[in-house]
Amino acid sequence: MPGIPLNDTSVWYIVYVRLDGSSMTVYTGKRGQAPQRWTSVTTSMPGETTRLQIQTSSTATSEFDDIQLCSRATHSGNTMALTYNYANQVVSKISGNITTNFSYDAWGRLVKRDANVNGQDYSATFQYTCGDKLAKVTSTFPNETPVCEYDYDGLGKRRKKMVGDTTLYWRWDEGYSMLTQYEDHSPDWGVGAFKRSFVPFGYTALAEGDMDASGNPVTAALTYLAHDHMGNSRYGYSEARGVVATTEHLPSGQRLGYTGTVPFHEFAGASFDPESKQYFSGNGFYFPGVASGILSNNVLHCEGAWSTVDFIMHYYTGRGRTVYLADVGLLERYKKDPFVERFVSNYKQQIRMLARRRARKLSKDCICKTHVSGRMTYVNDAYTNFTWDPCLHVLGNGELYGTGSCGISVYCPTKRYNYSCGMSFHQNDSFQDPIDLGVELGLISRPYDILAYWQDTVGGGGQL
Repeated sequence: MPGIPLNDTSVWYIVYVRLDGSSMTVYTGKRGQAPQRWTSVTTSMPGETTRLQIQTSSTATSEFDDIQLCSRATHSGNTMALTYNYANQVVSKISGNITTNFSYDAWGRLVKRDANVNGQDYSATFQYTCGDKLAKVTSTFPNETPVCEYDYDGLGKRRKKMVGDTTLYWRWDEGYSMLTQYEDHSPDWGVGAFKRSFVPFGYTALAEGDMDASGNPVTAALTYLAHDHMGNSRYGYSEARGVVATTEHLPSGQRLGYTGTVPFHEFAGASFDPESKQYFSGNGFYFPGVASGILSNNVLHCEGAWSTVDFIMHYYTGRGRTVYLADVGLLERYKKDPFVERFVSNYKQQIRMLARRRARKLSKDCICKTHVSGRMTYVNDAYTNFTWDPCLHVLGNGELYGTGSCGISVYCPTKRYNYSCGMSFHQNDSFQDPIDLGVELGLISRPYDILAYWQDTVGGGGQL
């Protein structure tokens, strides 16, 4: 390796040598300035070398300070290789010589995670409710909870988690900040034994309180949280300002290390569920094992149209204004729903049958006439339910109406008839959070109507 020219006297220089296999790269620069790459060479030093010798050649005296030797190696258990499908979903992960496979349903929701460990097959299955809400996790993996169930309120906020005989409940503020956690076996609205309280701070918390035997938040032992720029809780401080907890995470959210008690608001303000191996926040679940959510984008985002979240937010920000499905990009999706298509098809079939029946009655007036004509109207309705459509399930048991007006004519000499009908279809529904009793956001929440409207035609004829 050529010598490094350190020409200035009475100046501290930084010399940084990076060894990577057979490659050696040297960076140098004056202290306080950014080091610049000086040279890169190939070395034949054996891999077990643990000592690095530095020689100087100068007529002046040289001093060395702050010499550090750093070694970094990546364990195979801390690496992972991911395989994706065409929908950008992780279908397999290889880590620590174990391959984990992931399966998804037609909605893009994660439904199964399985792996073979030491010749034994294990799996975890995921079940959902209301489209995008994780309802149940069943696992055969070692050190994982066999069965865990979740329940939610009308705004999609997780209200409780059931593991065996233990049921945990959570209370939220008017938004998506968690206030308390408690354990109880009575109905949801009966407050039981408090376990934790939280001081909200945006999507995370400023402090978390652990309850004593009294269950009173006033006497809870508070842990104050220090966050990084992502909202990760890096340090926990006691009321005496001492560090009582530290946490470190990989960029994907996996816990790298911790001391003390891991805070509830851990990674980006989300809490970790050991039962599902995922983080949960007001926006849903996040799986750090694959650095991805468990839902594909089409569950919450409806191809540029309004999502369920938009309907919920309109309840609190829309001041009761009516929402037309055509205006929010959902009318065509609504019209293509199997129930709606069936209703429209049956309605048209009824129109054809009634038009023929009306023409037969008109033909009785054919005496001394060549043509007879008349009109008819037909109205029908049915209740609709879109519980399993992730973008339309905000529509409850609303009524879908079909209204048609037809002109009918009969040519008496041949007894042939023709009809032409104009039809209109409209859905009447309204939205109101079933959990909002006027206590949480009664001053700004407003129920509102949801309407769908479109027109169509049908015509034809036949021989009487």
